[in-house]
Amino acid sequence: MPLTIVNPYARQPGRKYIWLKGNLHAHSNCSDGSRSPQEVVDAYAAGGYNFLALTDHDVFADYSGLDDRGLVFLPGNEVSAFGSHMLQLGGWRRIEAYADRQKVIDQVNGEGGMAVLNHANWQSQWNHWPLEEMARLSGYAGMEIFNGVCVDLEGSGLAIDKWDRLLSSGRMVWGLANDDSHRPNHDARGWNVVQVAQSKVDAVEILAALKAGAFYASTGVTIEAIETKATILHVVASNAQEIEVYGQYGARLAKASGTDLYFDACNRGSPFFRVQCYGQGSQMAWTQPFLVHGGAEDRHSALEKQFAAPDAPRPKLKALRVEEIPALDSAQATRLWLAAVASDVFYDRNTAGTPPVRTAVSAMVSQTELALRIECQEPEMDKIHNRIDADGNNAMWSEESVEVYLDVEGKQQRYYQLQLNPAGAFCASESHAGPATLKCRRRVMRQSDGWTVDIVLDLATLAPDRPIREKDQFGLHLCRNRHTVLGHYIWSWVGFSDYAPWRFGRLEL
Repeated sequence: MPLTIVNPYARQPGRKYIWLKGNLHAHSNCSDGSRSPQEVVDAYAAGGYNFLALTDHDVFADYSGLDDRGLVFLPGNEVSAFGSHMLQLGGWRRIEAYADRQKVIDQVNGEGGMAVLNHANWQSQWNHWPLEEMARLSGYAGMEIFNGVCVDLEGSGLAIDKWDRLLSSGRMVWGLANDDSHRPNHDARGWNVVQVAQSKVDAVEILAALKAGAFYASTGVTIEAIETKATILHVVASNAQEIEVYGQYGARLAKASGTDLYFDACNRGSPFFRVQCYGQGSQMAWTQPFLVHGGAEDRHSALEKQFAAPDAPRPKLKALRVEEIPALDSAQATRLWLAAVASDVFYDRNTAGTPPVRTAVSAMVSQTELALRIECQEPEMDKIHNRIDADGNNAMWSEESVEVYLDVEGKQQRYYQLQLNPAGAFCASESHAGPATLKCRRRVMRQSDGWTVDIVLDLATLAPDRPIREKDQFGLHLCRNRHTVLGHYIWSWVGFSDYAPWRFGRLEL
């Protein structure tokens, strides 16, 4: 299936579109705001806004008798009592503030409205909306990724962290920027810019565009164009200083200095991406996420679902049990390695397919030592030139190398990371602890069609706190960095980060 981008800003041919600026979270003295509803309307009209929602706490907006001053009014209410706060946008009556917010969302949707979770990182624990609750609920269309009043309060006005985690889990949630204004000095901190057909500018069309994700959120950066053609995205933001693209788990996929960004979604390995613009000072803007269908992105997404559960199947390697591990350059060692069962590296991290060249790992174990052999097929050995040839350099992964991850406790928490390269260099570190000193011996062999590394680790220094017994299991993972083609091949599917011991495979001793 060819790769395609689902563009929430797609326009119908022959129709003219305009961008409208609005605030969807504002309070008056009908709840805890300092101004009358008309004073709030006047302020936003004077600020050049096109639409507004009055969202007083548990009070459905009543616009009767107000001079709209050219603004389009949207029905609104901030559901506040008995739980975390959320916006009701649309509908014709106030939805009850049920403690079970799922009932609120269901009723908002039942009336054709839109539910938005507010200021997720408000308060001292940065947890007004716990991520677990956000994941439990379903049917809400959006969340505030920026809340203006929270800039002055405990916690954070930004909630990009929770947005990215929801998106990465497969939840398509739109991101909004709102003032949450209670006082005049809260105005114009964050707004939403909606794309609507020029011929139909009313509350129904604005709400429909919001529900479809045809808007961007901003705290000061203006986006003039968001266009896709085949696999290419083009974004123009006239007052941006830098534009970046983010994908699954918050990984930055691309960046461009200035006001223009061109981004090719091919082979980025993310089932979605979003654009983040930076302007002067703290000014920013965010597009809504673009879904990616087909190509490597679908394979990545399928693997993420397959390996999401803690008890998901993992690759296993059975170590050959021997009396002792001989000298690595001996004929006896050669015979033993021929008897050991090798396991191939399964995944190309970039494409989620089978790697184009073979990488295999095998193991043998004695009462005192563990030996690993990693065989790397390489048809272009003449292109391998390692600058790092001394032990202890933790940047070895940036060149041709292999990385071995060992969780000797099997608790999926701590692990050793071993790096080895064709030049014979070695580096060991322990997660959360830094450099590690391990007693070991090793050997690197270069052939015309590849290279092989053997390493023998002393079990007493590898696991000083407990004896290693037959049939024990270590967590094991292997990554090969094939820099001749910028390839990264992995034994267990860990996604984009090797630092995921809960997704390691198993080494059976």
